[in-house]
Amino acid sequence: MRATSPVLGRRYWLTLAVAAISLIGSAAVAGAQVLDGRSESAATLGSAMDLETAGSYRQAAGAYRAVLGGVDLTSALLGLERVYAALGWTDSLLPVLDSLIDRQPTNTLLLSVRLRALIMSGQEQRANTMFEQWARRSSADPQPYRDYARLLLDAGRIMAADSVLQRAQSALGSGRDVAMELAQLRSQMGLWGLSAVSWREAMITSPYLVQATVFALLPAPAGARDSVRAAFLDGPPQASAREALARLELAWGDAGAGWRALAQHSGCGLPTPHFALAAPPLHWRSLRAARARRHQLIAGPASFSRSACAPSAFSDGPRMPSGW
Repeated sequence: MRATSPVLGRRYWLTLAVAAISLIGSAAVAGAQVLDGRSESAATLGSAMDLETAGSYRQAAGAYRAVLGGVDLTSALLGLERVYAALGWTDSLLPVLDSLIDRQPTNTLLLSVRLRALIMSGQEQRANTMFEQWARRSSADPQPYRDYARLLLDAGRIMAADSVLQRAQSALGSGRDVAMELAQLRSQMGLWGLSAVSWREAMITSPYLVQATVFALLPAPAGARDSVRAAFLDGPPQASAREALARLELAWGDAGAGWRALAQHSGCGLPTPHFALAAPPLHWRSLRAARARRHQLIAGPASFSRSACAPSAFSDGPRMPSGW
């Protein structure tokens, strides 16, 4: 093996050192450019939001378009969707979406927004075609069924939504992944008991749906309310279902029944202390008792005594004034 000249060896290591320094410098410049790009994109996005808030929708649209390829695609796209809707230009969103989907064909946000834009612009046939393509490409994914069914329900196309949800149950093996959409469909069809069953199933994995459940089932006529009660009370106690039923009973005018629905749990059984704070004032014996119980609610369910949990804590007297 030929010995390397000391001069050549020094030059070799010097070359490597210079290359390394150049690489580090290039990486630093590139990193700075990325940070600068992100900062500029964030500033433009903030400006677009300010323009939208001020009602300058045309200028906001231009600003949102400018950052669609930036780091916050979701905010930019949803902002553009809002301002185009305000301007009556929803159909103009479709070419933008088609271009983005060509580059990101599996992006569920883009596919969902395109479905919504098609429905809003009156292109039902194309919306159905896009749904079919999405459902075929993602056969085990509940999202295309969920999104399309919701849009159809919002548009008042109940039978079409029913057809989509039947297909979803067949394709997915059950209705669990589309339970909320089934609940909305059934309440719109006046199938109150079945709707309550679906709402209960949806709240197993999404307990935050309590208020949506109450809103959907509140119009149930008196003759159908027993089926709603049965759906929420049958089976193992479920905190979100009991809270929803308690709120419904309160809204239907029977505070005692609402309390009994909650009392199935340990102690007073409040699933969350905020329930009685957020609900309208109940029928209490006195203002002093009401204030005492309000402080107990703030402290938490564990602070309640058994006597405070009794149905006799309620009376049929006048409601307490607001702000107690």
